[in-house]
Amino acid sequence: MKRTPLVRKAPMARGTSTLARTQFKASTPKPRKTTPPKVRATPRPKLIPDALGLAHMGRVAELTCCICKMPAEVHHCRTFAGGWGKATDFHTIPLCPRHHRYGGSGVAIHAGIQTWQGLYGTEEQFLLLTIHRLGFLHIELHHLARPDLGVLLYHPERLL
Repeated sequence: MKRTPLVRKAPMARGTSTLARTQFKASTPKPRKTTPPKVRATPRPKLIPDALGLAHMGRVAELTCCICKMPAEVHHCRTFAGGWGKATDFHTIPLCPRHHRYGGSGVAIHAGIQTWQGLYGTEEQFLLLTIHRLGFLHIELHHLARPDLGVLLYHPERLL
């Protein structure tokens, strides 16, 4: 901790008291809060660790594109994102860069999702296809909207 006294290099502005000019420290300590802390929504405990989500995305990336069977990258399905804009790592489908980002309107999903879904199909259909391609044949269409899809895939015994 610094033990040298504070020295002002610039003069004080006009109108300040002489006491403020000579002392830099506040004479009284700041009062402590006496009100109880605000109650915030406590985060729910994670059922699936992040490492398992990353491993699942790695398995999805090893698959070929759902549309053209070219090498793929991972696309998070925005249908299941809610208000956050990004779904969980288990709500992912493999798309090649052309069908994911670079293809332009109607070809790339990020260039226009409604046109893309009109041409190829919905994200739900491709997600169910991807999950079945990974070997999880017990998953049905009504399971996809669950935020704990990873538990349903990898640890179904935890849901009892």
